[in-house]
Amino acid sequence: MSKKEAFKLQYPIEVDGIETDTLHLRRMTVADLEAVEHEKNELKRGTAILARLANIPPAVVSTMDVADFEKISEKAAGFLV
Repeated sequence: MSKKEAFKLQYPIEVDGIETDTLHLRRMTVADLEAVEHEKNELKRGTAILARLANIPPAVVSTMDVADFEKISEKAAGFLV
């Protein structure tokens, strides 16, 4: 379950003051879904889940380029399977 997948960003972001062009996402758990089930807004729910999977603050996810966010969100959805 500790397998992580690397996702190359087309547009780098800053995490902890360091520019990065790759995020490493772990597989999604039921606990991740439970943690965001209260969120009614689909975009905020996606941001929160991505932040949990990449172990970065939601505010950092919010700085991502939309193209990168959509690409990673689409692939992260496959972690449910």
